[in-house]
Amino acid sequence: MKRFLMTTALVMCCICVFANHQNRVVETSGRMPAWVYHTGNGYLSVSAEAATMNEAQDLCLAQIRRQVAESVAVKVMAQTTMHTAVTEDGAKSSRKVESEEEIRTKTANLPYIREISLAKAADTYWEHRYDKKTDVHSYMYAVRYPFSDFDLKKLIMDYESNESRLNSRIEELEAGVDSVASLEDIESALDEIFAIRSEFDDDDPRMTRLDVIANDYRRCYDNVDVQYKQVGLGRIVAVLVYKDKEIATKQKPQFKSKTAEIKGYKWDGDFLVIDFEDRGDAVSGERIIELRFRISGRYITKKLSYK
Repeated sequence: MKRFLMTTALVMCCICVFANHQNRVVETSGRMPAWVYHTGNGYLSVSAEAATMNEAQDLCLAQIRRQVAESVAVKVMAQTTMHTAVTEDGAKSSRKVESEEEIRTKTANLPYIREISLAKAADTYWEHRYDKKTDVHSYMYAVRYPFSDFDLKKLIMDYESNESRLNSRIEELEAGVDSVASLEDIESALDEIFAIRSEFDDDDPRMTRLDVIANDYRRCYDNVDVQYKQVGLGRIVAVLVYKDKEIATKQKPQFKSKTAEIKGYKWDGDFLVIDFEDRGDAVSGERIIELRFRISGRYITKKLSYK
């Protein structure tokens, strides 16, 4: 029996030695710290193995960002009515999971998470490994990253502040449709709506609201008109009007006419002053100068008649 136990022990020892010989550490940054594979208070500890050191580092940073985002999501959900216990309504339970994922997505845009880097790590450790059986080299990288309760609370405040800012801006954009003061206001509003949409998941209910607001702004172009302020010999003074209100633009006007030669134009405040010379003859019929403004890939066109 003793001989059997001694033989078994010898075999196990040989197996261990063989295994270590098959997959061994070629190089290391030093003695493995106690925090590797163990998360302590005020810190996150993550590790990853990849074909290169840089790949392993990137995997570690991705893990840290995700863990931080998940921590925020869980806390925010715990503070809202959307966080429900398991209910008889499966849809409610499903919506809870979707909402946590939405929060993680939005949190990823916060400066704290975007700025997570190895330069801010409390400690790092790495190993260069070699598997003789497969002839494969790999790198294990571990990171200890500071993340305290204070950091978490600040992130939650930043998240809620950002959400409040976005909601307020959506309301302002919605109200601004009736107070457009220039063609550029329309273009700027559409650009901002596009930027805000990029911060939301597709199933965020605010996406539908933003789409409605965007369509309202696009329709603004259809409601822009050009009105005469003065028509005289060789001169037309016109102004852009939206919902009976004079508006401005920085766009360069374009002119087209078969009966007039445009000598020049200038802006006098919001008024467009066009100087021209009539080239029509007695049988030319109606004399027209076509005025166009191009903005956001579309034209606002008006035919200005003169005598």
